[in-house]
Amino acid sequence: MKTIEIRLIAQEPMNLQYMGTYFHLLASVFPIDIELLSNQSVSTTAKSMDAGYFTRPAGGFDGLVLSSSLTQDVKIAVGLGDGGYNVMSGQVVVTGTNKAETCSNHAAVVVGMDERQLCAVNPVRRGVRIKNIGSGRVFIGAKGVSQLNGIALDAGAERIESDGAACELWAEGQAVLVQQLGTETDVFSLKDLGGSVVVAGTSPLGQLFRSADRGATWALSQRLGTETNVMSLDYVSDIGVIGAGNVISGTAPTGQIYVSTDGGFTFSLIGQMSTETQIPAIKYLGAGITICGTAPSGHVYASADGGATWLLRASLGTETHVQSFSSLGGGVALAGTYPSGQIYKTVDYGATWTLSQRLGSETSVGCVENLGGGVVVAGSGSTGKVFRSVDGGATWDAGQTLGAESRVSSLVFLGGGVALAGTLPTGQLYKTIDNGVTWQLLQRLGSENQVMSMQSLGGGVVLAGTYPNGQIHKSKEGILNVQEFV
Repeated sequence: MKTIEIRLIAQEPMNLQYMGTYFHLLASVFPIDIELLSNQSVSTTAKSMDAGYFTRPAGGFDGLVLSSSLTQDVKIAVGLGDGGYNVMSGQVVVTGTNKAETCSNHAAVVVGMDERQLCAVNPVRRGVRIKNIGSGRVFIGAKGVSQLNGIALDAGAERIESDGAACELWAEGQAVLVQQLGTETDVFSLKDLGGSVVVAGTSPLGQLFRSADRGATWALSQRLGTETNVMSLDYVSDIGVIGAGNVISGTAPTGQIYVSTDGGFTFSLIGQMSTETQIPAIKYLGAGITICGTAPSGHVYASADGGATWLLRASLGTETHVQSFSSLGGGVALAGTYPSGQIYKTVDYGATWTLSQRLGSETSVGCVENLGGGVVVAGSGSTGKVFRSVDGGATWDAGQTLGAESRVSSLVFLGGGVALAGTLPTGQLYKTIDNGVTWQLLQRLGSENQVMSMQSLGGGVVLAGTYPNGQIHKSKEGILNVQEFV
């Protein structure tokens, strides 16, 4: 086998006189076009191919033409032997004496928990070849696929579909255990700080853990005084406001606020919120304003300086616990409460609040999540229902029960109408792909009883914190090469 390094000049095809039965594009910065010649005629054309493409055309070749839209250095290998491919994009046309077959090679599809389309309906398609070059197992099937109804494709495996090849194909990822956080039993809170950094708040030792690799590994940052529970976390994500980048945490059993100014490495005590014992919810609303919800007084406090100082803004009726917040943007936010299971709304960054509605006969609203476009979902803490609003939280439907679960502990939005719900007492994940209209069981997280917290990292990648083993679960990414034959 011969290895050849070449500089391709933009828009100037290079004709090379090499003979062989095997071609491999070893390295390129940008995609290139490839023509393999046999008896001075083009036998194979591969358009917009990335590094990793290789092939063994029938009958071999006695020349090749390489071209690039941009000037770049490339490395190829030419020789005798077998071939295949490991990275693909673009379209390959193989022409023989009896037939012409078109092979459409898709760019690699990264698959997380948000369900990705692999190929659309194509009545003339003869087959599909799918190879998983990622690190996680995926499940393949029709729209709405899950591990309960899909075909499993492990990392490194490939599958050729001929039956039903003209149909629409989708893929879904799977969450797996990453790490137990010390000896903690509860992962109450998770927050993505950007730049691959995530922080987690735990119980019963009131500790904060930090990951610098998108949740793959975790290290203890700090115990927060003598607190037993880090109930809530958020950070000031805007640039140019007071306290920009501050990470703010709320605790129990003495209702303390702690703030980190170094990206979650260390936290400093700010103080107790009056006589409160719990701070179940913290939310940054934008414009430099952060709010926190307390118990047992059911108060909302606001900070305009990254958590350094706080002002009492409101009491939410006769409720004793402000359990959850969701920001709808522009200073609009919703709050879920206990013990009457109510939704309150603010339109002025938490300065004033009005009662929207009680959710059925619920006693607790433990989580609220904005799905965009006026659609909001809320999880109940007493009957295991997900309630849905299509008018920004003004009115709500009768709710949908998730199996036999008694509590919806966490909700996370993945984009495109896709969201996940985490439950108690069997630690299930449920999924919607239609903005909360319907929900289906996705998977149980090991032997855990409760999915207490979830955080989206984008691209369908999700972290989940659990009870009673204080675990972090993460959706491992499958990366699929998809090749359609027509």
